Amino acid sequence: MKKLKNTYWPFARAAVQGEFLAYPMETFLYMFGMTIGMFVVYYIWKVVYTSNDVLEGFTMLDMTGYIVMGFLSLRTLDGGTVWIIADEIRQGSIVMNLIKPIHYHLRIFFETLGMALFFTVLLIIPALLVLTLIFKIGSLACIPFYLISLFFGIVIGFLFDFIFGMLAFYIKNLWGIGFGKSALVRLMSGALIPLVFFPESIQKVFDFLPFKSMVFTPVMIFLGKYTGEEILIAYGKQLFWILLLIVCNYLIWKKAVTRLTVQGG
Repeated sequence: MKKLKNTYWPFARAAVQGEFLAYPMETFLYMFGMTIGMFVVYYIWKVVYTSNDVLEGFTMLDMTGYIVMGFLSLRTLDGGTVWIIADEIRQGSIVMNLIKPIHYHLRIFFETLGMALFFTVLLIIPALLVLTLIFKIGSLACIPFYLISLFFGIVIGFLFDFIFGMLAFYIKNLWGIGFGKSALVRLMSGALIPLVFFPESIQKVFDFLPFKSMVFTPVMIFLGKYTGEEILIAYGKQLFWILLLIVCNYLIWKKAVTRLTVQGG
């Protein structure tokens, strides 16, 4: 544990300082744009609820909490893992990083974790307190369980993005398909629309994919839609996906590094 703290925690701090604190205006503009997006989605749902009090077990108050925490939870997943790997492969710097006495996966994970913690402290915690204490959405008792589930979601998101980023060993430019991947994750994780609004057949498909565990599961826990037993089952599914994706990462990485070629390196 001490080795992890001394060796890898500096990467988490550096990610925050390099990406956000060094460019506060960009961070502010990003959060402003995200807020605008929330309001747009909120008013769309408000129109939908004009003639309905409850839809699929969601009141408009529930939906408001889902919109806010869905947007914010998704943001914590976007640590830029895909672009870090792709840029290092394209520039050739990955060669030097692989021969350093540090674990490549852990280095990038802590960079992702640093940014996730930054947004958790800056946005997630204040939003949780405002929603529970002022708007009476969710409950204070659910917040710890939400944060645990969110952490599992962050790990799942990182592992999936790392696998996707390894495509750069085969496809040098991930720009286009990277945006396609992001759009797909937004949809299938429930960040855009709660998954309970999809037809039952599609929901069953989502149950066999890891994306549900990234956003939908944590937010549903916060809203109190899961009972104690259901929360434990949800945790179990998230841990299953973490273990499975770790194995997949190992197998794909072992094969991918043998194809390492770089552009301009």
